[in-house]
Amino acid sequence: MENKEQQNVLCETKQQVCENYVAFQNFFEQLPNQITSLKKQYILDMATVNSRFVILCLGALSSAALTARISPSFIKVTRNTVLTYVGAGLFVVPEVFNPYLIFRQ
Repeated sequence: MENKEQQNVLCETKQQVCENYVAFQNFFEQLPNQITSLKKQYILDMATVNSRFVILCLGALSSAALTARISPSFIKVTRNTVLTYVGAGLFVVPEVFNPYLIFRQ
């Protein structure tokens, strides 16, 4: 009897793990489309290219200022500023990295 209960618990655990795996897999498969629609609805359509570029520059400068206050190393400040510019640029102003987007509009 105890062996049968252990098998039932094991089967239920396997089923739950499989269901959670499928849910996570579906979530990660839909994530690029959700991020793209988020960017399009709230960032690309709501603001002009110039205002988004100003926001990108202000973000990079504020990242540099915060890094300089925490640790005034030139290499760390430069690294964090470049990473912020590239990371935020890909999300906020993709035209900087793909000029074809400007001509397509």
